[in-house]
Amino acid sequence: IDVFNILQTDALITNGIADTTLKLLAKNYRSQGKGKINLIKQTLNLHFDSYYTRPEKTKEIAIPAEISGPIDSPEISVDISQPLNQLLKADGKSLSEKIKKLLGRS
Repeated sequence: IDVFNILQTDALITNGIADTTLKLLAKNYRSQGKGKINLIKQTLNLHFDSYYTRPEKTKEIAIPAEISGPIDSPEISVDISQPLNQLLKADGKSLSEKIKKLLGRS
């Protein structure tokens, strides 16, 4: 089980709307988020950028995510295209080159 080394959050509440930021730090992982939580309507709209550092590599892999909707059943969407492109570029090969190699057409 991973334990967070640091968990920090700030919020400014005005007219039932919380403008909030959140930071998490753990071994090989950090996440920063910000957005709004409507305490009256019980909804949220948050954006997070999470970063994973592979122990054998020096470059972080960024994973953006959106969390929105009702507080009791929010939708979470993660854009994996960005981290996938980072991984592919890490070894200098394009996606088409990797697919050709997988299909035996290199």
